[in-house]
Amino acid sequence: MPALAPLVARLRGVRQWLNDQLAPPLSGDQRAVVIDTNSLIDFPDLLAMLKARDVPYVPKRVHEELDGLKHVRSGDEEAQARAARARHAIAGIDRAADGVRIEASKLHLCAADWGPSPDNEVLSVAVHLSLNPVLLITSERNLRQKAKAECIPAASPPARGRHELGAGVQQAL
Repeated sequence: MPALAPLVARLRGVRQWLNDQLAPPLSGDQRAVVIDTNSLIDFPDLLAMLKARDVPYVPKRVHEELDGLKHVRSGDEEAQARAARARHAIAGIDRAADGVRIEASKLHLCAADWGPSPDNEVLSVAVHLSLNPVLLITSERNLRQKAKAECIPAASPPARGRHELGAGVQQAL
């Protein structure tokens, strides 16, 4: 079997790369749930609605965006409402502090032709967690399509102002 030696060595290299690049598996039947900014803005209580087996991940990019949105720079009512929802989402993250994991982006794990962007930073966190069952929750259709291209399940949160999760998220959760 000396002819297989190069293949075995290459497989070991691939395994080592995967171990170095991807997050370790979660325990038991846990699932990683990556949440995008718009989902938390439109549905700030989303974290409280997750199942006990779900481990919520908030990408650092999302945390930064929420922080930037919480300040109102104009008298516009919509801007004030959005800032209030951002503050509410941050408070939800604070309430679930021990259960929420803040994760840095890993852009090098996404397709090379998808340059750096906030959406790709969020997607890269889901890809980083892909040794686990993972779900990306986002309102953005384009991000859900990119997730599909990366074999990451994605669902949309409910419409703003509704008090229950939408059917897509409800089924996914």
